[in-house]
Amino acid sequence: MILSAAAKPYAFSFDPAKTALLLIDFQRDFLEDGGFGEIQGGNLVAVQASIGPASAVLKLARRAGLTVVHTREGHDPTLRDCPTPKLTRQANAPDSKHTVVIGGTGPRGSRLLVRGEHMHDLIDQLKPIQGEFLIDKPGKGAFYATELHQILVNAAVSHLIIVGVTTECCVTTTLREANDRGFECVLVSDATDGYIAEFKHVALEMITFSEGLFGYVCNSGSILAPLEKYAAEREAAEPMTWNGSMDIQTLKSLYTKGIITPEDVINEVYKRLKLSTADNAVWLHIFPHAETVKRARDLLKAYPDASTRHTLFGIPFSIKDSIDIKGITTTAACPAYAYVAEKDSPSYAALIEAGCIAIGKVNLDQLATGLVGMRSPYGQPASVFSADHVSGGSSSGSCVSVASNQVSFSLATDTAGSGRVPAAFNNIIGFKPTRGTIPAAGVVPCCLSLDCIAIEALKVTDAHTVWSTLFKIDEREAFSKVSRPPWALAPRAVLQPGENFEFAIPPIDSESRKLVTTEFNQLFEKAVLLVKAIGGRLVNDVDYTVFEDAGRLLYEGSFVAERVSGVREWYDTHPAPTHPEGKDALLPEIRAIYSAAANKFSAVDAWSDALKMMSSQRLAQVEYGKMNVLVVPTTPMHPTKAQYLADPIGLNHKLGKFTHYANILDLTGVSCPAGFTKDGMPFAITILGQSFSDGMVLEIAKRFEAAFHQPAGVSGKRGIVGEQQV
Repeated sequence: MILSAAAKPYAFSFDPAKTALLLIDFQRDFLEDGGFGEIQGGNLVAVQASIGPASAVLKLARRAGLTVVHTREGHDPTLRDCPTPKLTRQANAPDSKHTVVIGGTGPRGSRLLVRGEHMHDLIDQLKPIQGEFLIDKPGKGAFYATELHQILVNAAVSHLIIVGVTTECCVTTTLREANDRGFECVLVSDATDGYIAEFKHVALEMITFSEGLFGYVCNSGSILAPLEKYAAEREAAEPMTWNGSMDIQTLKSLYTKGIITPEDVINEVYKRLKLSTADNAVWLHIFPHAETVKRARDLLKAYPDASTRHTLFGIPFSIKDSIDIKGITTTAACPAYAYVAEKDSPSYAALIEAGCIAIGKVNLDQLATGLVGMRSPYGQPASVFSADHVSGGSSSGSCVSVASNQVSFSLATDTAGSGRVPAAFNNIIGFKPTRGTIPAAGVVPCCLSLDCIAIEALKVTDAHTVWSTLFKIDEREAFSKVSRPPWALAPRAVLQPGENFEFAIPPIDSESRKLVTTEFNQLFEKAVLLVKAIGGRLVNDVDYTVFEDAGRLLYEGSFVAERVSGVREWYDTHPAPTHPEGKDALLPEIRAIYSAAANKFSAVDAWSDALKMMSSQRLAQVEYGKMNVLVVPTTPMHPTKAQYLADPIGLNHKLGKFTHYANILDLTGVSCPAGFTKDGMPFAITILGQSFSDGMVLEIAKRFEAAFHQPAGVSGKRGIVGEQQV
């Protein structure tokens, strides 16, 4: 929905789903007596007057579901992150009137503009709540040396509503740079101010000069009116009863209205677990019902005010059993490998902090090796659409637990397609973010340099919400992304509302497309037409062999040896039994893969393949210069369990033809439901973009999901478990 606010030089039009509210530097240091601003000679009356309008805009932005970002200007106590001119200019000025400068102690006992000090913090009226972003910036502009651009791109934000202090300094510095980076900006005139009145007037005039040289200016009434109407319509459209759906937005809405509580949902989850017709092989560890009910009650006590809750408050989820939870056994579907985790994985801990409720741990292909869901000694989950068809793997339990409507989402992994393939086979969303953007600590290594946390969810928006909560660059991890490629910071890193995009597909005569079944090819062609209908322009000059060649590296090259290196100490102490009657710690398929990997490749092979991977990444960058995204079938077929047993290694390779190259080429991708075969089995496409284009990929996926109009999860043969109304 496009809203319009009266503004200068003309109306500011924006889509709330693609808009962020940016609150700049509402700190005690700038707004209260004895702070940095007053010491600089600033008159506090005007800046304090901006607090009321800014508070009104913030309150309504929260109701309307806008992304909200707060900033604070300040420095490390050592001042090592303070730009030298900023630190020394006033102190070095002849006849300087400033007796206390940055880092000095002000009259209220706080060091000025120093993080951790009382005066550095935001004022109480404008503090962030759970789920909102807080940026600590060392410069006047909010983009310099911060994650702001990445936060906005991740959220697919194209428009900014800006409030803050001071107008002539940090506010306009940020707005101007945002304009250069491709964001449409409106500054709310009565929700911003400075210390010298004429400076504000000139600053606002410069923004709107020449038909909006840098952006738009409006008053708070102009922006509040359309947001109020939008929020009211949004709330009116929300459900008033619970039909049993576990999607995050439905639960959040009903929690906010007080129609249901997290305890109600938990009771229903355990009812479904008890009555479920899904395979018993899905769940490997379920937390006691009483324990999760207590957590649900404790959450409600801690956050009685719905307006202060994280979007994930009270949301039930499952966890792949290769991800650590403190005090719980991690099996990785290999009993001989099992251990009791000493601490929570960072990804799990972040979800718990956000208010999620963990239900338990779920099955997977052993040591996360496989795309079939058939390689576990604890049993083989089936697709929720057919007991005869494979569930897909390695995140088999994750996808089945979500698709059967037992939980809202699942924390999974994706190295070679383990989060996308089972999502396709169970008609849900499987999102593989840019690897290295979610901490991988506490995850049993598969191919350590390529491992990636994945998210299985019922809707694209749900996957996006979970990913936004988990996104974190951990500089202590070897494979974290500590730098951004040029395209991640480009002005066209996000799509404007309704903006068209370019996409490519695998040619019909390519090696990969030849493996696709006739009916899947027909469904793919229909999906391509729908991608065009949502704004996609098909480009035909992309060299798809670059992607196919890269895909071969994962299992046909020496990268498969990394599976052994990740568990080398354990593997060396658990060799294959020498006696035919001996019990192996590994399943036959896994032993075959690991044994070949351990003995086939040399160091020369490894370095040769590393060079091939780097070369392939460069070639893929060239191809992405012609397109925004690559659209492929998620899998070429959906095999039965019998078909897998007849060819366990070869069939697994075929299933990964469109997934194996994603992490090799450092791509991000989301698998989306895209139709059904005549016998009622689901088909899916995957939308693939370059690293750090996650927000754009998810934006296109949302468009496709909305146009497709097919509910995710079970919609046919086996039925949604435990539907009810409350």
